[in-house]
Amino acid sequence: MNSIVFGKIEAFGALETQLKTICDNTNIFVIESLPLARRFLEGNEVDLIFLKTEAEKDWLYVVKELEKANRRIRFVLLSRDDNQSIRAFEAGAFDYLLEPIKKNQLERVIKKLEKLIFLGKEAN
Repeated sequence: MNSIVFGKIEAFGALETQLKTICDNTNIFVIESLPLARRFLEGNEVDLIFLKTEAEKDWLYVVKELEKANRRIRFVLLSRDDNQSIRAFEAGAFDYLLEPIKKNQLERVIKKLEKLIFLGKEAN
């Protein structure tokens, strides 16, 4: 699994640790700028993008810009504010996690992704 964590590494240390314990074959790329993230998406396959709503005041703009580089991206929004969840799903979020992130919640997201990927391979 390839994941992008969009934002500053300090904000995502616990998430990175949890992802590595859940998925032993995961590659995590921390990218702090929109131009770098776009460039990365144009040349690499990415399964999930994690984005904190508090870190990016205009997170919807970031999502739309990343979608220009890769229409098939799946993003998971992270927030301390559960009021953002409706906006996240209206914007097409793959999932939404309330912080602090619990391991079982992250496991649920990963299983959901694995099922989607498996079903996609079956369809081809």
